[in-house]
Amino acid sequence: MFATRVWGYDPKIFPIASFGSEGLCNHLLKKSSLGDRLVFVGTKGPPTHPNEQGKILGYIEFGRDVVNTLDVSSKEAYPAEAFERNGNLKWPRALVATRAWSINLEPLPDLVETIGRQFTRDATTMAVDLSEGEAAKILELPMVEVSVPEGEVLMKLRRRNERLAPKGRSKGPNPSSREGGGYELGNSAWTYAMQFGDRPCFKVGWSTDPKRRLGEVNKHVPSELLKEEWSLLTTHKWENENLAHKMEQAILDAFPPKKISGERVNITIREFEQVWNDYLAGTIT
Repeated sequence: MFATRVWGYDPKIFPIASFGSEGLCNHLLKKSSLGDRLVFVGTKGPPTHPNEQGKILGYIEFGRDVVNTLDVSSKEAYPAEAFERNGNLKWPRALVATRAWSINLEPLPDLVETIGRQFTRDATTMAVDLSEGEAAKILELPMVEVSVPEGEVLMKLRRRNERLAPKGRSKGPNPSSREGGGYELGNSAWTYAMQFGDRPCFKVGWSTDPKRRLGEVNKHVPSELLKEEWSLLTTHKWENENLAHKMEQAILDAFPPKKISGERVNITIREFEQVWNDYLAGTIT
């Protein structure tokens, strides 16, 4: 997952991630894979609306082709500040949004309060990396998927990305995507399973601190209204993060795709425990 600062976010009008040059687009493509997401965060000052300044606004999945921004968005939709004195758009090159989500929370969540740090100035002009922990915190925020426009150029590019897409569910971030780079073989880690209340809804993941991760997940659950929250169902300790991540992925791959939503599984507890125990017994890999 990556992030960039913007003046606003409306994927129905601007179904793209636009940048100041093709090189900046290619910089993001080089670091990313199909299905990765780009988070939009409001800048700290005008022309960003005061209610959106410094706030997490939403995120997109983006395609693998660099396009001319004005081929997929209307020039008339941009404010005057978006243009140079010579009339050229400040962000002439773009990546097309294949899917888009908006924050479903009021007020909008503050970036620093959510991930615990402010972005560097680089995020104003380019996409910056998020750590595994930061991405997980953002993915836990209430979101609603937004329909993106279906113009001829947009649909052509999206069909191309569908042909490139691997079969099966989206994969979570690898240990190597952590801030600081890479995993260390000496770092113990756990694969965990959480259950939401007493419901047949489970969350699978990995962490170097499952109890802290549980607190992060529950921070975004209105437990005072629902009268229930996530709890740790079981954990398994591994000698390094790579093994914990491997178990997480194998567990999720063992369930029918229609039962999977992100890292969550809608299935009976008996079925869930069977898959978990089968992995530890070496029946599934």
